[in-house]
Amino acid sequence: MLETRRRFLNTALLAILVLAAILFVTTLFLLKTPHVGFNAFLTATLHVIYAFSAIVILNKSPSAFSIGLLVGTSLTVIVLSLQGAVFWNLAADDFASHRSASYTASVLHAIILVIQLIVTWIVVQEKEDVIDTYAAYDYIPDSGSSSISSRSSPIDTAEALFFKEFAWDDVFDGNCGARSRFGLRRGDDVLMLEVTRPHRLVCDLCSALGGGGDGGLALTSRDARNV
Repeated sequence: MLETRRRFLNTALLAILVLAAILFVTTLFLLKTPHVGFNAFLTATLHVIYAFSAIVILNKSPSAFSIGLLVGTSLTVIVLSLQGAVFWNLAADDFASHRSASYTASVLHAIILVIQLIVTWIVVQEKEDVIDTYAAYDYIPDSGSSSISSRSSPIDTAEALFFKEFAWDDVFDGNCGARSRFGLRRGDDVLMLEVTRPHRLVCDLCSALGGGGDGGLALTSRDARNV
């Protein structure tokens, strides 16, 4: 995600947080409004919690789940903002003793609504850039790195780790020619692959990881997820 876009989202969410705090104070004057005073107070509280949580999510290695949750709650906040803007504008004349507070609440809801629409649109459009892909792979252990690096002289360690992430226990019958066959074994499952023109990296990996013959290098990757 571009740093300028991230700064813009942080600024917009910070503005929502400030407006929500002002709205929270405003609703304290509306608590005695029959039937809706406490509801307005809870709505303002949710706005504050949402803005703070959104800032934390966007700046703490956001995952696909957290961004999906953020988009869902953003839609809820949009509905609440629209409802608050319309209701307090229409109800201001009915509550003469709290008319100023009602109009203030309506204006604050309207401003939050506009900013929230922009924030939600950007997050939805840029979700692939917002999501921190590398955060999803933090659980992959490094225990197999040393054993791979010691036996991967034809290629560097990074390429070996690339192969490791497929989480296959073994590679056998490697043959790099015009038509190549590769056997991959994981537990009791065996997968045979036939490639017409294999990528050079695949050939190098199979050679480096014991691809010649039955029973190549057993990768210590049982704890790795199959991606």
